[in-house]
Amino acid sequence: MKLPSKILMLGASLLMAGLLASCMTKEEQVLAQQKAECLEAGGRWGRGGILALEQCFPTYSDGGKSCNRESDCQGMCMADTRTCAQSFSYGCLSYLNDDGKAEEICID
Repeated sequence: MKLPSKILMLGASLLMAGLLASCMTKEEQVLAQQKAECLEAGGRWGRGGILALEQCFPTYSDGGKSCNRESDCQGMCMADTRTCAQSFSYGCLSYLNDDGKAEEICID
């Protein structure tokens, strides 16, 4: 009995995925899972911070929305534009705290 080529290709793909996963360390497997979850949720995967570690940069659904204080946003309320941050970011920036006052912060 001859199997359809699509079934054979699927089987080969699953076998290759299993072989590749078995070559990965537990840490690499966890990182790969985190990356997949990040991208599926609409985030951006990359390196960041002083140690340049691989991590997820989530995209906030209220990014760009007008704000007056930090509690108006999922992330930070940016002082210079008075809009909610699009995503998490590193560096020095000015944000509005919950009292609506600008504060400076540097995130490494």
